Amino acid sequence: GGLRVQSGAEAQRTELLSNMDAVISTEFKEQLGPIIARAVTASIARATVQYQLQRQYGDLAGFVGLIYQIVSTQADTRIWSSLPKRFDIASVPRPENDQLTLEWSGQFHQVDLPQGQFHLIWVRAPRAGAQPGIQVITL
Repeated sequence: GGLRVQSGAEAQRTELLSNMDAVISTEFKEQLGPIIARAVTASIARATVQYQLQRQYGDLAGFVGLIYQIVSTQADTRIWSSLPKRFDIASVPRPENDQLTLEWSGQFHQVDLPQGQFHLIWVRAPRAGAQPGIQVITL
């Protein structure tokens, strides 16, 4: 679930704005054909280089080419590890004491609001139970 946001006497839960798993899944389905074509082309090129190395310079060079092919052939998973799983949102009135309380996974965090009319509070939680990173951005 999301965060519980306490602003003075008012409290509410954040609501799901975007599920990145669904967004990435949709994008992946659209790009699957070109991804496969690039992977096959790159694999054929590496296999050709390995074959030529072995043919021209012997088994040791072919083995080095094989090692390069194994090491350089891997899935690009950066997008999964760098994007949040979900984006949640809530809108609450500014508390009179300029402090919000965020509750997440049984942990409570006080957030002091600086001067300004509107604030975006960015909470990044790498995993359940971990200490979240909280950043207040004045708009």
